[in-house]
Amino acid sequence: MIADARVADVGGSPLPDGPALVAYFAAALLPLGLIFSKSLAEAAVVIIGVCFILHAVRGPRENLLNAEIGILIGVWFILVVFVSFAALDVSASLGRAIPWFRFILLYAAWSLWLVRFPSCLRRLFCWYALLLMAIVVDMVIQQLTGESLTGNPLLWTRVTGPMERPGVGALLGKIGMPTVAGLIWLATSQRTANRRLLYAAGGLALVLLTGVLISGDRNESLLTTAAFVLVAYGMARSSRRGRYLAATTGIGLMVVIAAIFGLNEFSRIRVRYLVEQLLNFTATEYFRIFESAFRVFMDNPWTGAGLKGYRVACNRLLERGEVMFCGLHPHNIYLEWLSETGLLASAAFLLFIGLTLREPARLWRVGGTGRIIAAILLGSLMISLFPIAASRSFFSNWPAILLWTSLGMCIGIARQALACRTRR
Repeated sequence: MIADARVADVGGSPLPDGPALVAYFAAALLPLGLIFSKSLAEAAVVIIGVCFILHAVRGPRENLLNAEIGILIGVWFILVVFVSFAALDVSASLGRAIPWFRFILLYAAWSLWLVRFPSCLRRLFCWYALLLMAIVVDMVIQQLTGESLTGNPLLWTRVTGPMERPGVGALLGKIGMPTVAGLIWLATSQRTANRRLLYAAGGLALVLLTGVLISGDRNESLLTTAAFVLVAYGMARSSRRGRYLAATTGIGLMVVIAAIFGLNEFSRIRVRYLVEQLLNFTATEYFRIFESAFRVFMDNPWTGAGLKGYRVACNRLLERGEVMFCGLHPHNIYLEWLSETGLLASAAFLLFIGLTLREPARLWRVGGTGRIIAAILLGSLMISLFPIAASRSFFSNWPAILLWTSLGMCIGIARQALACRTRR
């Protein structure tokens, strides 16, 4: 896939060194690991991080450290030194905090390094597009026949495709949206637009929306739909031609939604269930978990209960009758940060989030195609970071690999797309 990656890119783009080629190979394996083997995904993350360090040490002098990475390193120091040693379970907190550094390296590699080699990126994003489309095909077959090509049965109203457990909607949205943005950036970064890449990006976007909506993942379905609305708005604000693209996107969005929910009884069941939960949110388990997480935070405001500490602190409150329900984690990334890490680490993490939004926001202000790319990236960030959505644990391995890969891709693409348009 990337065997000829040493061929120079048009416009004098830098040639990838040995560590970069190995990192690209690991990045190609990472989504396969997320689907089939957590160990493979973990190995890919470690390889990417090690290659980034090797490049930083042995490669040319480059700016491989910025304010975002500095803040993340500071957050990691707080988690290890202050949060973990004040945790309810010190060993459990340290066991999760110390290896968390690998996600900083993963984010740094994507946002500062891997996006610098368009020839490799083109092949990688095309591979991601083919893989994601194959996943959706497997999901459709599973929906129609009751079993996927990989032998996984339907999980009631949840379609999982090649995955044994729910989560395919998150994978499609968080990897797919940056891939669409990357393909559009690569297609328009040269003097003559690559129409094949543009068509591939448009087709992938349609397939992704279909896959997320039939997956049965409620949060991802709602947030991905909102992301596509944001993309249509960005198109409408980009240019006169963009208004026609926005209208086409809006019509396509309505057609896909109408087709899926008109023909798919499972999807209608999930929508009714979601509406019932929203209308009666205070009576749901999610509200009680949110409430218990906030109570854990109030009891440990500065350093939290420690990583993996929510479950310990909540069960103590439950035994005393002070909360009504506990989960393994708070099911909201911001409540998880507050309850397990306290105010200091949470404030630093929020500062990091604010800094990451700068690049897509600056790209939005450029206008034209840059605004469309920015809208897609902001939509992807919304899927990952929307504040009031229920979510998987931020610190668990599988969700963390997916989230940090998505964040790194988004910010790296935004930074490179902005640089290309600034040079023009």
